[in-house]
Amino acid sequence: ADEFVGKGSRRDSRYVLVYRSIDHGAAKRVCDEVSRPSPTPKYKNFVPVNGFETNLRRFSGIFLQLQYMRHGADYDPSQQFTTVDALFAMNLARGALEGFSSSSVEGKKLFLTLLLFPPR
Repeated sequence: ADEFVGKGSRRDSRYVLVYRSIDHGAAKRVCDEVSRPSPTPKYKNFVPVNGFETNLRRFSGIFLQLQYMRHGADYDPSQQFTTVDALFAMNLARGALEGFSSSSVEGKKLFLTLLLFPPR
């Protein structure tokens, strides 16, 4: 939402709309693709020649790890979590955000384009 609407518009209803509209399934598919060593045919025409940049790969890998952890927390009542587990997840999330924020403008635009307009 920061990249699409702008950090200065966080109280704007458009910001909230974008912030709440990202489909986690679509995000998983893009992160899976960014994390791959080579693109699938569906994404091949959109991947930079040298692959996705390191910071986007870092973001994507952490996103996938956190999503897996969240699914366990939401759907497996036998799982128990400690304060250390929560702090670990928070640090992972910070690392993911740092990875995305540190990516080039073009890298972020590509990621968001693939997220919002997936190839068919």
